[in-house]
Amino acid sequence: MVGEKGLEPSVADKIGEYVKLKGGMELVELLIADEALSSNKSAKAALDDMKLLLQYVDLFAIADKVSSSGKHSLLHS
Repeated sequence: MVGEKGLEPSVADKIGEYVKLKGGMELVELLIADEALSSNKSAKAALDDMKLLLQYVDLFAIADKVSSSGKHSLLHS
């Protein structure tokens, strides 16, 4: 990412840390509380969308149909 996107190494490292995370609503809440993410308008909107998605997953009791593994995946709580 440093060479391709021209990112600073520290920024690429931080992105790498986020990519390794797994979880459900607790993780989304943790990421929303992350000042670095929530200060970015696009990241905040994406996190709000993920929170809404997980609320619907819970409401419709379809957590077993949602997965974070595989090529085409969604969050799994």
